[in-house]
Amino acid sequence: MAKRFELFTLVELLVVIGIIAILAGLGMSGYGIAMRKAREARTVSTIQKLTLALENLKIKHGVYPVELPDNNTDGKYTFCFYEADKTKTEPDEIYKWYWKLNTAKDMKMGSVPRYTADFLKAVDLNALDFDDEGRLVDGWKKPFIYRCPGVVNTNSFDLISAGPDGKFGKNNLTRAVFLAGSDAASLEKAGRDAFVTNGEVVCDDITNFFN
Repeated sequence: MAKRFELFTLVELLVVIGIIAILAGLGMSGYGIAMRKAREARTVSTIQKLTLALENLKIKHGVYPVELPDNNTDGKYTFCFYEADKTKTEPDEIYKWYWKLNTAKDMKMGSVPRYTADFLKAVDLNALDFDDEGRLVDGWKKPFIYRCPGVVNTNSFDLISAGPDGKFGKNNLTRAVFLAGSDAASLEKAGRDAFVTNGEVVCDDITNFFN
């Protein structure tokens, strides 16, 4: 006896295709959420590791790495996170290969290698992410902002990631505008208020002072 083959109607095929499309959409949405959470976790972890390393340096040597490489007129050390030649690198960015220590006068805190070595003992560079230029980057491959002395943490340092939107502060400023100080919502002028409204954080930036 011959077998009967029942064919799908056009409506049935469209229903099946629609169900597959919905399931695929849900899967992609879930994947996107998972990726965002993973990048946020990676960024928070980087900030925590670097903060611990810098606090260890402060305890042992009495100073944090400061912001400007030529700010050493008082004879204190300036441990640089970027090359002293600012025509090649950008201030406020952390560079893997430019852990440098400068002094204008003597070496009251010991040798240059000791400070650098203590930093590298406190943080595993292999556990951090760097771009092709050697800059320390967050989970979205964007360079952090490092300020010392900090604008928000005036007694230590500020470490800031722009977060998933790639823009800084509650007004979604570009890095250049956020650091220039000309905008009322810039880091320099607004300080903590660049991130909060009525005491609540209203941006997706990830920092060492809110997270």
